[in-house]
Amino acid sequence: MKATIKWVIAVIILYVPLYFLVTTTHLPPPDKPVHQPDDQIDLTRAALVIAKEVFPDINIDSYIHRIDLMVHEIKLLMLRCGGDVNDPEYRIRCINTYLFRTSKISYDHADFFGRTPSNCFLNGIMDTGKGACFTMPLLYLCLAQRLDFPIYGVNVPQHFILRYDDGNYRSNIEVTGQGGMTPDEGYIEDFKILTAELTAGVFMKNLSNN
Repeated sequence: MKATIKWVIAVIILYVPLYFLVTTTHLPPPDKPVHQPDDQIDLTRAALVIAKEVFPDINIDSYIHRIDLMVHEIKLLMLRCGGDVNDPEYRIRCINTYLFRTSKISYDHADFFGRTPSNCFLNGIMDTGKGACFTMPLLYLCLAQRLDFPIYGVNVPQHFILRYDDGNYRSNIEVTGQGGMTPDEGYIEDFKILTAELTAGVFMKNLSNN
């Protein structure tokens, strides 16, 4: 069965301490999938709706506006740098430059297991500039969707990466490593992914939004 972003989010939530989940969240059960066409699911809004279960005072539209401003700034950067805006590597470099150099987004090494609530949700990384191995790719993915770039989430054991894949160009994006590119073989070896798991599509497959 093909893994989806919804199931990854459900797994991500498990990283939050059990007491935190029990006392502050009321997330819907993962056996109720969102039945919408893939291209009609707004990842930004979906992520913020989940965050609002834990941070009820956040203004979803305000955060969406901030994401839209970030997208606008990335587009300006792409034009200002003078590269080919249709080139996949140039697109990746521009997002990387904006997120990691301009916006100073970084991995929170003081919270390796993602126990700090702000590191577990989209609004948190937007507010603090720090995130975990699931919120950093989530922010990147939200921007990519609005830029209409073919970037997908990819599930790795206890980790989450992205992949640019337009059918011709394909490259993994290690967001916790400032957007570095690591081949599939590197993840398969480092995370000891079994052939059976690859064949079943459990890991290293492009995820849908549904």
